[in-house]
Amino acid sequence: LVNPTDIATLSPHLKKLYLSKCLELQRLTSSNGAMAEFLNLEELRIERCPNLTKVSVKSYGLKQLKANHNPSLQELEFDLIHPINQTD
Repeated sequence: LVNPTDIATLSPHLKKLYLSKCLELQRLTSSNGAMAEFLNLEELRIERCPNLTKVSVKSYGLKQLKANHNPSLQELEFDLIHPINQTD
């Protein structure tokens, strides 16, 4: 069983993440409480996680967020990084 807070480290190229009915999940952050770095994440769905209180994510290209039926969710924090396109 993988802790959702470690998914960013274990799957750095992840583009879609769906979390549903994670009854024990309280935070989606890095293991030290900082922002979880899902740098390639484009879509994040979090549903029916009754104890989730905080989501803190850093991403280059998050395009879609859906968070439904998470009654304890109090804080959403995002750092949407846009890389600079460089041409020679």
